[in-house]
Amino acid sequence: MTTYAVVGRPVTRQEGPDKVSGTFLYAADVALPGMLWGKVLRSPFPHARIVHIDTTRALSLAGVRAVITGKDTAAGKSWEAWMQRYREKKAAGEKNIGLHPEALD
Repeated sequence: MTTYAVVGRPVTRQEGPDKVSGTFLYAADVALPGMLWGKVLRSPFPHARIVHIDTTRALSLAGVRAVITGKDTAAGKSWEAWMQRYREKKAAGEKNIGLHPEALD
């Protein structure tokens, strides 16, 4: 009969005591000098085509350093373009496409 060291026995998680005592340091608790926070605003309408984004109000808010939209990304590297290339290669029967944008260039 095989004897197991863990199965059927209580195992104390290393970080457990710190988490339940409130002393554990989570990534969201870290504040470094000059650190910026980001926010993603998604369309409330699934599959909607976004034709224009007015960023003037967002840019006028105190503390806002930048507003990035699809226009600011490299041409052809958008999520939609990536997914289209993925679907085309998959439909063509290619194997091992991978989920890496480099594989679709």
